[in-house]
Amino acid sequence: VQALEADKTEESNARIENIRELEGAISEFERLNPEGGIADFLENVALVADIDSMNEHGGSVTMMTLHSAKGLEFDQVFVAGGTQDHPFFRQFRYICATRALHELYIMDIIEDSYLTGDARIR
Repeated sequence: VQALEADKTEESNARIENIRELEGAISEFERLNPEGGIADFLENVALVADIDSMNEHGGSVTMMTLHSAKGLEFDQVFVAGGTQDHPFFRQFRYICATRALHELYIMDIIEDSYLTGDARIR
């Protein structure tokens, strides 16, 4: 944290805030679960996500990991990547398809330049 404080950038301030939030979550968990261990904490954290405050009445885009979408369904699902022909990605596409009620869009990067940040999407 000291190195981040010395950096004095917006990014370092955001990281400090994240660290403090994590410290607060750990303290609260220890207070409520004195017998709980790290595995219990991580399980608890995995169950609480920004998706809990998602607006389900439309009018907005919700970005989330596939893990956080578990058990949820959406009218449209847009997936970035996952077009490679590998067993992991076949399972990934299946899970994405089961989240989509009406439309599923899987996008793939066909040209990427790490130097310029330019990408073309298929």
